[in-house]
Amino acid sequence: EEELDAAIEWSGANGGSILIYNPKNGEIIAMANTPRLDLNEYWNYGELFPSPEPFNPTISKPYEPGSVFKTITVAIALDSGAIAYDQIYDDPGTYTIGGHTIRNWDYGAYGEVSITDCMRHSLNTCMVWMAEEIGPDTFYAYLKAFGFDQKTGIDLGGETHFPLKVPGKGGWAEVDLATNAFGQGLSVTPIQMAMAVGALANEGKMYVPHVVKAVIIDGKRYEVDPVLAGTPVTADTARKVTEMLTETLMDESYEKAYIDGYTFAGKTGTGQIASDGGYTNPL
Repeated sequence: EEELDAAIEWSGANGGSILIYNPKNGEIIAMANTPRLDLNEYWNYGELFPSPEPFNPTISKPYEPGSVFKTITVAIALDSGAIAYDQIYDDPGTYTIGGHTIRNWDYGAYGEVSITDCMRHSLNTCMVWMAEEIGPDTFYAYLKAFGFDQKTGIDLGGETHFPLKVPGKGGWAEVDLATNAFGQGLSVTPIQMAMAVGALANEGKMYVPHVVKAVIIDGKRYEVDPVLAGTPVTADTARKVTEMLTETLMDESYEKAYIDGYTFAGKTGTGQIASDGGYTNPL
């Protein structure tokens, strides 16, 4: 909570969340939010969280995930066979789909790049190309397999989810496939995102998150058994995506975050905020 408060002060954000999730068994190691309620003064709830502001945004406040979602798109593309691990994408800097032109976040054109470099440079155009190669039916079937159309089932009250907009209903258009591929135009909760990415860190197996480690009944301790939520991708796909995320993170750009003896895999997640006048610029 102290680290989160410091980050909020540094960034000028209105709020934030930190979630540490163990993908091997679904355990929530830590969860912190701001603003937060002092449970010793629970009667101040209405003042801190005026309706409809959720009490725990980690599980109840959907947001557009932005570029972190590209990990899911790459996993789907590889697992479905839509692209090959060693495939090359020739990036012209723009991609037109459904009458709309998509550009990279920096408006750059990168030319011939590997799939790993698509992740390294966080190329929107590359993700749109992958999504078209995958096809809408397969793409959204995988999103459902990753749990994005339902609650995770975490053992906390107040969890919500935002339904997926899919072809054939809900006003879906072809451009939605494009924007969804780089995390825009769809809403997820942080806990959904953690559970889904956890599958990539755990050989394709995805576990239901839980905060209760054990219960004691009549003096006897009962451990909470892990619950498998699904296996949205194969172990081979999960390993390949993890390798990409490790290669893009373990370079000098992130050297200050290194810890001796550990390797890291990760993806930046800058996004835009939707408003009545359109999307804001990335913050």
